[in-house]
Amino acid sequence: MKTLKILFKQNRLLNTIAILVSILFFSLLYILVVNLNQANIDLDTAKKFKGVNVYQISDDLIGERETEYFANINSYDTLNRLNKKLNQSEDFTYYSVTWQPIYVGDFKGDEKFDPYYNIGRESPPHEMNGKPFSGILSVQVNDSVFEMNNLKIKEGNLFSEDDYLYDTQTETIPLILGYDYQRYYQIGDSVDIFLYDKYLKGNIIGFLEPSQRIFTANEPELVVDKYVLMPALNFKNDPSDSMLNSPENELFVRATLLSRFNSLLLTQQSPLEIKKLVEDISKEFGFSDYQIIGANGLKINTLANMTEANVTLIFIVIFILFLLMLFTYFMTLSIKVKKNIDVYTVFLICGANIETIKRYVGREFICISIIGLLIPILPFMLISSGSINIFMMYLIISIVFTLVVHFFVRRYIQKLFNKIDIVQRLKR
Repeated sequence: MKTLKILFKQNRLLNTIAILVSILFFSLLYILVVNLNQANIDLDTAKKFKGVNVYQISDDLIGERETEYFANINSYDTLNRLNKKLNQSEDFTYYSVTWQPIYVGDFKGDEKFDPYYNIGRESPPHEMNGKPFSGILSVQVNDSVFEMNNLKIKEGNLFSEDDYLYDTQTETIPLILGYDYQRYYQIGDSVDIFLYDKYLKGNIIGFLEPSQRIFTANEPELVVDKYVLMPALNFKNDPSDSMLNSPENELFVRATLLSRFNSLLLTQQSPLEIKKLVEDISKEFGFSDYQIIGANGLKINTLANMTEANVTLIFIVIFILFLLMLFTYFMTLSIKVKKNIDVYTVFLICGANIETIKRYVGREFICISIIGLLIPILPFMLISSGSINIFMMYLIISIVFTLVVHFFVRRYIQKLFNKIDIVQRLKR
């Protein structure tokens, strides 16, 4: 230990430079690990979407046509059953994402959650049911959205199969909140929400990991940190039964059914094939008021290719950083060894041997690397929200890098000492 302290004191400037380079290297490595972690999630998602044709199924119930169709109360039950059948199809993925802001009573967040905040417009709270209700960002999603986008839960649970079935008796809806809501709410909190002209009770069951993204018809990557995720609902029982007892729920039922129907169909089927598949299903329920908008695979394949290129770029940057660190340390090591020849001579006089001196020079590198590895951990753990997965990935990659570089450093030390004949200096 004393020998290491002497070597450090003899080269304070060079060791300071080496430590700063080490801290910079491991800081950049931590940032790259965070990006690599997200890129791997995106890559898994991209693989699921790659080569997939995207069709949009949309109802044609507009104006009088809509009024005429729903004049028969049994039509609500028909559409509910059709939605369930489409969702269960194995010939395509029924992918439902509906952008639908909701109002939340006594909202604890700030204006950044407002649906129109990003375009410079804000909707002030509305006084309803004796309390202020604020409009916030929200999307209705089905289980395919979680599966296809690899959405990760930081705390709590995902929606269960039963959560997608609305029970008119309880009138409660489970909610999963984006990461930014963690400052304001907790698992188990209950909130009053207003959706489609109906007051409901929302139960918070989970929070997403930061920077989670979902593919939508309008945005290839919608970041949902500020969104409330609601289940895209089907009705557990025939909705006509509850409407007979509560006709004021008609707008809620109608809007819920139509928003659920208007979804994306993800498949490798051709336009003619998907048209035939949906036609066969819709005929079972006597429903023909819809259209299928053609395949759009270009946007989704471009996104997949860009994600793959991004991962490749990260690996290239890591490799370049590795080479730069190696070069910088070799340069400082060469200068240090040449500068410390007299110190090494004194060690030999005191009874040390050449191999011992080489080991101490190698241990200097280990000490410098450990300092550089540890210092970035605290600030970056705060930035990455204390993610254990990212921390473990960073630790493993850092240790591997350090061991690999140490291998090259030992060989380089051997080469340097072979060029410098310290024993001959001792004889003088």
